[in-house]
Amino acid sequence: MASILMPAEKNFVNGMFANNEMYWIGLRRHEGKWKWDDGSRWKYRNWRTSQPDNCCGPAPDCVVVNTQTNMGRWDDTTCGVSLTDKRNKQSYVCKKESLPILK
Repeated sequence: MASILMPAEKNFVNGMFANNEMYWIGLRRHEGKWKWDDGSRWKYRNWRTSQPDNCCGPAPDCVVVNTQTNMGRWDDTTCGVSLTDKRNKQSYVCKKESLPILK
């Protein structure tokens, strides 16, 4: 899943979702430390107030972004918990290398 390394990336990704959706990003807790799945350096943080709080599950080691109530801020939660919305849609963001531009 995608890493979000700066505010511009956060704004771009949040813009792909309606204001009432939640989606997964590629930030996980490994042995007590938060790390991006792709190995990117973790400098930018966009936690919701009082997060991470280790709430709501046996191992809140994954991160969800909530565009409905948290203005796109991050919240730790249990990996694999269902985020389905009214349309039964599960959302996540993947990262892909850019393709070269041919002239």
